[in-house]
Amino acid sequence: MLWKWRLPCVSSRFEHQDNLADAISRYQPTILDITPSAASILQDSTVRSLQTLIPGAEHLSSDKARHWASSADLKITYDACESTSIATVCTLCLEEANEIKIRRGDGMNTWITDTRHGTTLVPIGNIGELVLEGPLIGTGYLDDAEKGAVTVINNPPWLIRGSGDSRHSDRTGKLVKTGDLVRHNNGGTLTFIARKTTEVKIHGHHVELGEVENHMVRLP
Repeated sequence: MLWKWRLPCVSSRFEHQDNLADAISRYQPTILDITPSAASILQDSTVRSLQTLIPGAEHLSSDKARHWASSADLKITYDACESTSIATVCTLCLEEANEIKIRRGDGMNTWITDTRHGTTLVPIGNIGELVLEGPLIGTGYLDDAEKGAVTVINNPPWLIRGSGDSRHSDRTGKLVKTGDLVRHNNGGTLTFIARKTTEVKIHGHHVELGEVENHMVRLP
């Protein structure tokens, strides 16, 4: 079976669950979509055929990113259950591995809003909640309309208002809050910080525990 001009190698359930390294050695894949924790147990000699690595579903550390970027084309993806399997994708080169960034949306718009109600956009450099917009967003959660009502934003005021250009005003749409906190960087890139639920308030100030952790792991 060809998929996007590539031939997928489908291993048996036993192979990919209990004998992953041997399965990779046997099939010699050139593209591998795998979690970072699973990739970390593989020896370099096992994946000599590898040309492209797509780590997903888990946080990728800078050390692991540098290791894989030195030998393969490293694709960083952001997956959201509220949309198609991949919401953003970018190629990470070795020089950029110190800070893992995600790029603009793949088939959808990415917005960074306040973490309360999603009614305002946050300035560049600030941390906010990632919100997705576009045709690849799902219609809702199966048998859970209440959860869908909490995560969906319909026609936010900043979207209707536009950028001040009359050609882009009065636009409406359905957007979905991902529950993930990101930072908006110069150039349009995004840096994943943590899940929204790890935000706490200390002496009236909102503190993101994931941001604290990111700085602590960089200490010698």
